[in-house]
Amino acid sequence: MGAAARIVRRCIGVAVATVGMLAAVGCAVDRPARFYTLSPMEQNPLTAASVTGKRVSVAVGPVTLPDYLKRPRIVNRIGKNMLVAADCDRWAGALDENLSMVVTENLALLLASDNVYLHPGADYATPAYQVAVDVIRFEGVNRQNVELLARWTLVDVRRQVTMGRGRAFFSRPIPGQGTAGLVSTMNLVLADLSRRIAAELSSCQGVSAPETDETR
Repeated sequence: MGAAARIVRRCIGVAVATVGMLAAVGCAVDRPARFYTLSPMEQNPLTAASVTGKRVSVAVGPVTLPDYLKRPRIVNRIGKNMLVAADCDRWAGALDENLSMVVTENLALLLASDNVYLHPGADYATPAYQVAVDVIRFEGVNRQNVELLARWTLVDVRRQVTMGRGRAFFSRPIPGQGTAGLVSTMNLVLADLSRRIAAELSSCQGVSAPETDETR
């Protein structure tokens, strides 16, 4: 091989490596990354004043997610079998931790109790109930809807008795095409799931879950 050919091959190799590096950090080159978090339901000031039921103690967790959602980049499903991770739209932290916090805060609001906390967590007194949640699907679908499929188990901790198991599917349309609308809709389906779990917890106590602005 001649010197000229070696130089050409070296240049091509450098060019390919450069393109690969740019592709890997394409978001930083094209536009800055955007970071998102899930948020709990907003509290209705009238709720706390109108509730006279027992303030149940609940430990929430573990809350599990499928492995394909445990990544910084926000995932969308296209069709039945394709998953697409966004280039620049990312979760600000671990999605499973963020989701666990949101469900915990939602249940505290819906049950009007300040004794709802993450499990495992701080060294609290033994709770009356524990709720374990297994999220099977939780993503945008075809950039049109958000779908959430989850199972949960409700345990009476003090009696070590399983009080109930549930499985539910929730779907809501995404307003617009942006990721902000997607994440807002994800908040709504998490609120739907939280309401379903709160209703089951309340039935175990014989106390109805209070209404919020989102349930009216």
